[in-house]
Amino acid sequence: MVLNEVRKNESGYTLIETVIALALFITVLLPLTTSIGNLFIDKTPEQMGGALRAAEKEMTQISLQKKNTDGTNRTGDGFIVSRTITRSNIVVDIEVIVALPEKPEKPILILCKSIVAY
Repeated sequence: MVLNEVRKNESGYTLIETVIALALFITVLLPLTTSIGNLFIDKTPEQMGGALRAAEKEMTQISLQKKNTDGTNRTGDGFIVSRTITRSNIVVDIEVIVALPEKPEKPILILCKSIVAY
C-alpha cells in the first residue's frame, strides 16, 4: 500500500513535454547563433573603415603634394588605391577608388572631390 502512494505522488516531465521543450529551444537558439556567428564572420564594417581611411589618406596626399597624375598603388592595409585626376580650366576633379587585391574590378569605395585650383 505504501508503494502505490509513492507512485501517485511522482511528478516529472514526460517524453512528449521534453521533446516539445527541446524543439522550442532549438527554434530560438539556432537563428540566434546564426545571427551572432554572422556578426563575427562578416568583416564589412572593418573593410569599409579601412577603405575610407586609405581613400582619405590618398586625397590628402594629392592635395598636399599636388600630384596631378593618375596612378595605382597598394597600401599597407592591403588595399589597392587608384586615383584619377581630371582638369578642366580651374576645376580639378579627383576620384579615388579603393578595392581589395582579390577583386580589383569590384571597388569597395569610390571617393570623389572637386577643387578649384587658381
